[in-house]
Amino acid sequence: MQIGWHQPLDVSGLTWTEPQELGGRQLASVDHINTTKALLDIVRGRPFDVMVSKPNVDCSVDAASGEMHITQVLQGTAQPAQALPTETHSHSSKGRAHSTRQLLVESSPLQFTAEGLLLNAHIYVSDGVLQVPDELRQVIGKDFHASAIVGVDNLKADGADYGIEAEWAQTEHQPKGTAHSGHPLEPTAVAFNSQHVQAQLSGWRTKTGMLLREPATAALDYTPALAKYGLQRISPLMSNVVAVQEGGKVEMRWTPEGMALPAERSTLQIEPMKLVVGRGDFVSKIVNLLGLNDSSLSKSSLQAWTSTIAVDVYPDGPIQTQRLDILLGTGCGHTGVHLCMWGSMDPTQDSALDMTLGFPADTLTWAGLKGVPQDGMLTVAVRGTAEKPKIDWQGAYNTLTSSALTWQTEAPTADGALSLKQTIANKALKGLGTLHKKVTGSSSQVGQAGDATSAKVPQPVAPLPWQTKAA
Repeated sequence: MQIGWHQPLDVSGLTWTEPQELGGRQLASVDHINTTKALLDIVRGRPFDVMVSKPNVDCSVDAASGEMHITQVLQGTAQPAQALPTETHSHSSKGRAHSTRQLLVESSPLQFTAEGLLLNAHIYVSDGVLQVPDELRQVIGKDFHASAIVGVDNLKADGADYGIEAEWAQTEHQPKGTAHSGHPLEPTAVAFNSQHVQAQLSGWRTKTGMLLREPATAALDYTPALAKYGLQRISPLMSNVVAVQEGGKVEMRWTPEGMALPAERSTLQIEPMKLVVGRGDFVSKIVNLLGLNDSSLSKSSLQAWTSTIAVDVYPDGPIQTQRLDILLGTGCGHTGVHLCMWGSMDPTQDSALDMTLGFPADTLTWAGLKGVPQDGMLTVAVRGTAEKPKIDWQGAYNTLTSSALTWQTEAPTADGALSLKQTIANKALKGLGTLHKKVTGSSSQVGQAGDATSAKVPQPVAPLPWQTKAA
């Protein structure tokens, strides 16, 4: 170790380990740090470089709370290690092994490099490794590079070289801070680029974090991991996405509450997507419930179109989908089946679902119901987990048939034909046995998912893209 006022800093072999009563796990280490200037020159404000070699940080997540274990240690809330069954995470199928670290979700190494201009310092980070949850590593890819620029002069001089838009730092007025965000300091921009993700955010540095000037943006490549660990958790309607069309990118905007980081709540907005969705069990039962025989719905994979998706995210709680609208079976002259879904998924409770599936008026009309009010909606509760959603198909079927008797329609025609109300009721009652068998199978297979027929229906995230195109 070399530290002195008149010589550059040179430090090797730094490590940080949690207390032994928590298990003695190594949380962070750095192989080598050195500067190009002496400490006295740095204090005097002269430009200098900092080289950080082989940092390794444990970003493992506590399975119970969803918090990073390293954060819990810093805050003094980490719990002593416990021996928990490894039935979920163990690679062995023989019995129930025990481990003192089963509190943590299985992690994988994510390699990274970084570069930053922080006022007078130019920082280079090489050969870094983060231990992150395996599912996050699959979404991001095998490695990433992060860039950060702090200060008006740095942004003006070097923003273009980093691929960071910087003109705003000279033209936009610095906002007033709040009690939550703190006073804004220097203009700051951050860029993140990995194998599958490209993201940027910009705003003003604060003593506690950052005050954004606009929502952060990100573009993610479609991958099976994104479908499984991202889209599926937003809604079971996207549990079998096999492709994203028109570029293969998922575009999103991230808005923290009050535009301040860190935030207790943030909203993730995903731009409309055109998808290819596999016709799995969930979608098949929906089609059977409605009794639809359209050729566009009989294929093993369906064309689909989503609305803008707004999702509220809490650091230590459920993911709340405000409302997702989707058209299934579009293309080749077909308008598609309009469905919607809203509710929550709790990652700290084995991805437990508390959601509602909605059948809007246009879909119910296509299914044969007449006289449905324009704002009519058949709602069905969805429980279970993101991986295995459960619907009360029996309740959905009963509601659908009773709706044929409830919604008012035209009077009998002049020639004495039955009213539409009578016709639909008779048709529903006549098809009772066949439809029930198609949807639920045997009575023992009916999912007990609760009742959502009186659920409050949220407004769609307007405008719906297919309505805009039609207009």
